[in-house]
Amino acid sequence: MSDDHYFFVEDTGCGLAEEDRERVFERFVKLNSFVQGTGLGLAISRSIILKFGGEIGVESELGKGSKFWFTLPHHQA
Repeated sequence: MSDDHYFFVEDTGCGLAEEDRERVFERFVKLNSFVQGTGLGLAISRSIILKFGGEIGVESELGKGSKFWFTLPHHQA
């Protein structure tokens, strides 16, 4: 028997345009040049989560914030 565990974090920031929602998980993509960083955090997170059989995604509305989420499978013995 397996169940997926669901994790998420929400913010009330600037949100993402629809065309940027998938790009944000690519390596070295920075959608805001005023923010520090190299654009690797979400790409690394995606890689790890997929290796464990999970999923990752984002729900967002421009000007209203975002919800980043991921699932990880849980297998009971």
